[in-house]
Amino acid sequence: MAREELLGEPADDRPAAPGGYRPDDPYGRYAHGYRAATEPAFDLDPRPDAPGVDGADQGGADQGGADQGGTDQGGARRRGGRRKRPTGTRTGPPGDGAPEGVAAEGVAAKGVAALCRGVGKVYVTEDEEVDALSAVDMDFPPATVSAIVGPSGSGKSSLLRILACVDRPTTGSVRIAGTEVAGLGARGRRALRRTTVAYVFQNPMDNLVEYLDAAAQVRLAGRLRGTRPDRDEVDRLLRLLGLDHRAGHRPAQLSGGEQQRLAFACAAVGRPAIVVADEPTAELDSASADRVLAAVRDLTGEGVAFILSSHDPRVTSAADHLLRLDHGRVVESW
Repeated sequence: MAREELLGEPADDRPAAPGGYRPDDPYGRYAHGYRAATEPAFDLDPRPDAPGVDGADQGGADQGGADQGGTDQGGARRRGGRRKRPTGTRTGPPGDGAPEGVAAEGVAAKGVAALCRGVGKVYVTEDEEVDALSAVDMDFPPATVSAIVGPSGSGKSSLLRILACVDRPTTGSVRIAGTEVAGLGARGRRALRRTTVAYVFQNPMDNLVEYLDAAAQVRLAGRLRGTRPDRDEVDRLLRLLGLDHRAGHRPAQLSGGEQQRLAFACAAVGRPAIVVADEPTAELDSASADRVLAAVRDLTGEGVAFILSSHDPRVTSAADHLLRLDHGRVVESW
């Protein structure tokens, strides 16, 4: 099985049909830059062109670690392979003006952590084309909580996959921290989500490494995001979420609500632009869900934009902004 499939991504950049990724892990465990210890060890170098980073670039999919110019030998890329794209080359659709990896002017000034403009997503099967999203517009400001709601099949998961940089839109523009996602290949999206996007899974234990204590979890998450939080920073985050007395406890010694609060602490360390969470309160009781949402509200002070998908009315009540989808279209936004 290709590494892209293990990561929950298509083997190339063509639109993936529903079911083309693991249904038990639709976003890929590496989507938030944090992997479980039981999964294969992937190269942690966040550079898009780093040797040893597998994945499909815009020119096509790598085959078994082979680049277009020659086969890798022991993880080293042979000279004469695919030429490196010049700095500043446009990678989005013609006329979008978005250089790969370069923040678009004005986005930061407008105070937008992420934005969608005319976003559409079409899944192609052998028999038909399925419009999962159509003309979705939304801004996600920093230091706020945004809720994405809608019935099953409304397109919430498709939009989350795009915002988590696991997939890219078929049409339209998605910018995260000023970087255009639509023009990025698989490696470019992976590099972006390692530093700029964090992801929190529905099951609290899916976010944590079972043999590390709470403080070590936060330190590891920071290291994978390219930062090295010191002890004071780790203690501050845990104290902010009411977990300072649990710093030396492993996940199995924590309640479900404590596990999910710890997952959000890991997601927020290093201050990514956005934290994406799919039904973060679905497996918690009411009291634990309230404490997790209070923790999310406290973490907005770090300047992070939280984007939560949920059917829970408590999440909607706690949100600063709301996007309601139905059949892939926006029916309400504020």
